[in-house]
Amino acid sequence: MDARSTRLTAILLTALTGFTGLAYEVTWQKYLATLLGSHAEATAGVLAIFLGGLSAGYAIFGQITRRRATRAKAIGRSPRLLAYYAVLECGIGAYALLFPSLFGLARWLSLLVPAAHGGLAFGFDLSSAYC
Repeated sequence: MDARSTRLTAILLTALTGFTGLAYEVTWQKYLATLLGSHAEATAGVLAIFLGGLSAGYAIFGQITRRRATRAKAIGRSPRLLAYYAVLECGIGAYALLFPSLFGLARWLSLLVPAAHGGLAFGFDLSSAYC
């Protein structure tokens, strides 16, 4: 691939994954609203997890990308960052496909937390739904 087609591919992949990320957010918000019983709490939870995930991803994968690029430059090769990006996005897609099954388990687990502990139950439901 030449530099121009690589750049175009990267831009298209970024736009496509941005759109799918938005679809994931909406879908997960609907699922979480059924678990929590409140759309406001579900929206707050999804936004917190999504933005936290973006922040953690930038921090972690920024370092990984920098190391891979430096290592590739040292041996005179291309860093193949789009290939790593594709693998990462495939993993996210696989998680999204498994999410309905995992959510059923999270609903079952949420029944184990006493309802009297609102904050604890909210945190438990969020963590069980996304882990």
